[in-house]
Amino acid sequence: MVYDVIYPDHMDYDYYDENGKELTCPVYSVETTTAEVNKVFEGWDDDTIINVGPYTMNGKTYYAESYTDTKGETRTYCYDTNNHSKFVGLVVRESGKRAEEYPVSNFSNTGVSDNYFVLPSNAVNVNETYSR
Repeated sequence: MVYDVIYPDHMDYDYYDENGKELTCPVYSVETTTAEVNKVFEGWDDDTIINVGPYTMNGKTYYAESYTDTKGETRTYCYDTNNHSKFVGLVVRESGKRAEEYPVSNFSNTGVSDNYFVLPSNAVNVNETYSR
């Protein structure tokens, strides 16, 4: 699941409520896959395989999206859906090797705020907006 969030100060922000009043809150769209269907996202290599399903890391099961390239390397992104789909870890498995897990409890060592990885609570789904 990938959120694309646009904030009011962005040059492409052009969203309105049902009365034609310009919105002043973040607007988001969601790109999702389903467990039943493998899907290739636009912009990815045509041979990239995407699987969606649970992944257990550190004793907890998370929503996960796995991307496997033509070399057999798989990157699995794990999200805590009980915490606004917060990114909680990355698992990398190179072809023929053991998986390496990189759990993320915070981003303090990167200088990036945890809030960057959480959908803003006041964000509005793009499907609930109007155009002029």
